[in-house]
Amino acid sequence: MNTKRGAMMMELVIAMGLLSTVFSLALPTYVAMYKLQARSHQRLERLQQANALLRRLRLDLQSARTASVATNQLTLTKPDGEVISFVHRPGGEVKRRASGRTTVVADAIPKLTFAQPTASLVRVTVGLFDRPRTVVETQVALRNATVVGRATVVVGRASCPTAR
Repeated sequence: MNTKRGAMMMELVIAMGLLSTVFSLALPTYVAMYKLQARSHQRLERLQQANALLRRLRLDLQSARTASVATNQLTLTKPDGEVISFVHRPGGEVKRRASGRTTVVADAIPKLTFAQPTASLVRVTVGLFDRPRTVVETQVALRNATVVGRATVVVGRASCPTAR
């Protein structure tokens, strides 16, 4: 009679087979969750950058006397003559130049457009992703005015106004 304690070779092989089956089923779920978390983090970061960019633009626009709009550039002139410009570069980088200093305001904004419906009103549209699903848009009046419109977040076909 064999009274030796321990696992037999066949028991170890079966246990390893079961364990590898469980891991092979769990791995795709883990990978999918990791990718989803990375996309969510990227989306949150872009939303935060868009919010900071719009806050900076709103402050500068409200204190500006005049504005000049180009394809990917906005140039503002303050009452004291200071010129501030915002430039959107390919790759998503947005730079602000004021008083001889250039700073990067955002580095992950795929689409940024400026429009000037009237001489005293500037519309800023920020596209957060390559597809036109999520857009943040605001309109600001020049020369210490309050925000004329309201910021609107457009997701798909629905529009969700947010009070400003």
